[in-house]
Amino acid sequence: MEKLVKSIIFDLDGTLVDTLPDIHAASNEMLKSVNLEPLQSKQVRSFIGNGIDKLIERCLNVYGVSRSKEAIRVFMEYYQANPTTLSKCYENVEFVLFQLKSRGLKLGICTNKPSNLTNKVLENLSLKKYFETIICGDTLHVKKPDARPLLEAVKGLESDPESSIFIGDSEVDMKTALSANMGFGFFTQGYHKLSLGDICCDFHFDSYLELEKNRLLR
Repeated sequence: MEKLVKSIIFDLDGTLVDTLPDIHAASNEMLKSVNLEPLQSKQVRSFIGNGIDKLIERCLNVYGVSRSKEAIRVFMEYYQANPTTLSKCYENVEFVLFQLKSRGLKLGICTNKPSNLTNKVLENLSLKKYFETIICGDTLHVKKPDARPLLEAVKGLESDPESSIFIGDSEVDMKTALSANMGFGFFTQGYHKLSLGDICCDFHFDSYLELEKNRLLR
């Protein structure tokens, strides 16, 4: 990327917030409700990325069980009641969001999480005030890795893909940025499955203080 960035769009789960503990707890509550054994956190982690419906489907597929309305109901009831009981922002996230916004950068969210849960997580962790636009898994009729949610976030910031960058933690986010012909910054501490060498990105970072110092964002 040659142009300096004017707007930044972030993924949520595994990028800004480590939501795995609460998602893992909700997954096991669901499995218990249909008399199935709990899954390890690492396995549930590998199911995150394409939205809650896919996560539920993948959890049940471990046991060869089809997704049911009851399983979805139990998961959603538990998770809606406990969206941030165990989840936490990654270290220095709020400090860096404040710094970036103070420089005049426009900030947005593009996540596959449903809007009600996205807003609960952002509000409970005091992050919502930093974002001018929030595109969720139910905002449009398509989800990432389709480019349209990300492009809708860019539009919401009154920006353009050439001067925007997408920050994410997974292969889904990488594919979304590529589909939108947008720059991609890869957070290495999230929920990706591929090794760093297999991720196509403009830059990668291990910590948010490292992101804050990135020359493209100055």
